[in-house]
Amino acid sequence: MRALNSTLHDCGCSLSSTSASTLPDLLQEFVTGLSVLARGTIHEKLQWAFNLYDTDDDGVITREELLDVVSAIYDLMGKYAEPVITPDTASEHVDRVFQVLVFRPLL
Repeated sequence: MRALNSTLHDCGCSLSSTSASTLPDLLQEFVTGLSVLARGTIHEKLQWAFNLYDTDDDGVITREELLDVVSAIYDLMGKYAEPVITPDTASEHVDRVFQVLVFRPLL
């Protein structure tokens, strides 16, 4: 259930018991997201990708938000992924991304 909830969360959905959404609503949201990825404009695809990582909708992707999403993706890949995923892999990956993005001058 945790992996499914993480996957749905990554797509902008939730299976939270406090959510008023029904399963058909969640599926419609999921399919809409897939449609944007398959047939959306570049802007729509970039917005969808940004929203995937900006989990608190504040317009900023923090290290913690990126770590949550990357960790969920690694969890979905499982223990048989190549190369082998260690407990520190997600954090190391996020650190490398932020090192490149934060210190790169704006063009």
